[in-house]
Amino acid sequence: MGRDKALLPFRGARLIDHIAETLLSACIADIFVSGNYAGFDCINDTCSGAGPVGGICSAVTALYGRFEKIIFVPVDLPKLEPNAIQVLLQACCESGAHFDDEPLPFLIKLSSKIRDRCGSAQAKLKGGKKIAVWQIIADFECISLPPTPEISKQIAGINTADEWEKIISNE
Repeated sequence: MGRDKALLPFRGARLIDHIAETLLSACIADIFVSGNYAGFDCINDTCSGAGPVGGICSAVTALYGRFEKIIFVPVDLPKLEPNAIQVLLQACCESGAHFDDEPLPFLIKLSSKIRDRCGSAQAKLKGGKKIAVWQIIADFECISLPPTPEISKQIAGINTADEWEKIISNE
């Protein structure tokens, strides 16, 4: 898309603020973001340039021992509603959960196994290997949930300027 999606204007604020409000409405009280954004507790990416998996593993490393669960939500889901987050929270099993056909958002239970798998992934990332979000979800042994049609619309991300224009023109 060529722009920082977190800073896109949406409903009178930044898109990152909209996502944070959605999480707060879903009773998620502790919100951390990958990167450096004013107004948020930020987690620096220990594998710079490694994409989403670098941020995921950095968050697991930083938050292990402080929280029982972590939910990862990308900033490019402007249609996301609290009910989708609640479905993940209620379904979380021994490892974690995500929706069919979409790796994000997903929820994991933090454990030494998850931490160790992130450590292995970070070593590979630092060595220049690319890891897809789908791969890390498989490594975490997350269950896959069938989304309702409503949730499917909520978890469709924006990746192009045309997709973004379509979203904001319908607001």
